[in-house]
Amino acid sequence: SLEAPLLKGSALTEAPGVPVRGMAVNLVTGGLGAGILTLPWGMAGASVLTALLLTVLVVVLNGFTIMILVRAAEEHQRFDLGALLALLPGRWLGPVTQGFCNGLVWVVIWMALVGYIIVVQDCMTPLM
Repeated sequence: SLEAPLLKGSALTEAPGVPVRGMAVNLVTGGLGAGILTLPWGMAGASVLTALLLTVLVVVLNGFTIMILVRAAEEHQRFDLGALLALLPGRWLGPVTQGFCNGLVWVVIWMALVGYIIVVQDCMTPLM
């Protein structure tokens, strides 16, 4: 059957628990992405206190937003943003926002990958 584990008695069949703190840290750092690599340059013109306050504000806001999405995903058992948006009320609102969101996910991932390439290239130029 499709529900049976492939390797019985192995460590893969046991579902390890993930602590809430570990999950939150992974989600927040994943949400920050390449932006964390450019943080020193972005905060260079600000004072230390302003840079620290902005960083804390962004991390708290990011964590709060991600935890809202995690709770909604658990409640509705839909584990991608497009599927959650499909639950919006109305005849066309859910499907349209789902398609729009899925399209934007592709665009944002593409731009993030281009951003990573640019950041890595800029960091590697002095070494070449």
